[in-house]
Amino acid sequence: ISNCLTIGEDYDLKSDGLEDKAKQKGLFKYKGAFNFKKSFDTRFIPFFAASRERLQSGRNCLQQTFQEQQVNIQQMMNNLRTHYDQTASPATGTNRDICMHAGGFIRRSQTCGSMVSRLWKNKNLHFFTGTSAPCMSLFKPVSFDFSINFSVLNPDEKTVDGSLWQRNEYIHRRLIFMDKKRHVLQESIARTENEMLSVFEEKEFEPSKDDMIKADDIVRKWTDRCFYEYRHHTFHYPSMSLYGSFWKKTNRQDGFIL
Repeated sequence: ISNCLTIGEDYDLKSDGLEDKAKQKGLFKYKGAFNFKKSFDTRFIPFFAASRERLQSGRNCLQQTFQEQQVNIQQMMNNLRTHYDQTASPATGTNRDICMHAGGFIRRSQTCGSMVSRLWKNKNLHFFTGTSAPCMSLFKPVSFDFSINFSVLNPDEKTVDGSLWQRNEYIHRRLIFMDKKRHVLQESIARTENEMLSVFEEKEFEPSKDDMIKADDIVRKWTDRCFYEYRHHTFHYPSMSLYGSFWKKTNRQDGFIL
């Protein structure tokens, strides 16, 4: 919903005294049906956060997806990687992006921990990035079989050092300004996700425990290989760039020394 209110007059439950609260604040005149969005929405945050444009980008992705004969999981993953300008680099990103990259005072946050689920009868499959920037991240499988040590899960749920997120940041923060290498990485992500998803497609999305382990092993090996390939690459941040200055400062704060 992109940080803007979307519930209007069509809702199932509400707090007692909601209309009275809105009236006390001068937001509702008791004329016509009560509309939650019109009463409580603000202009300031949605404007600077480009919330409505981002929401529309999400709707556009879904409309295009459902025009296809069959909705597939990887298309939904790619929807979460969408930028408002698909030809632009992260340095020229905007709050209108679904895959939003942090870059300064107005755009201090970024997309992190994206998730796609396939819900079907009694067999559900879930895929998480567990990392920042889905356009530079691999979706990884997970299930509620706790006997499997899925690579996307942090063993103690607290440690940052050595975590999947941190390891991916060694890649993410180095390739932000390196367009060619970033495109090579994204092509590798697409191939690996195809290979991983084929494990489930071969079993008609009813995988055994061994299938889950096999799929996780595919993404685990990719993650390790990319980490060791890129972790010592030199940072290439332009000197005359607000976006570059933001990431230089962020890297110092987070211990990614330039």
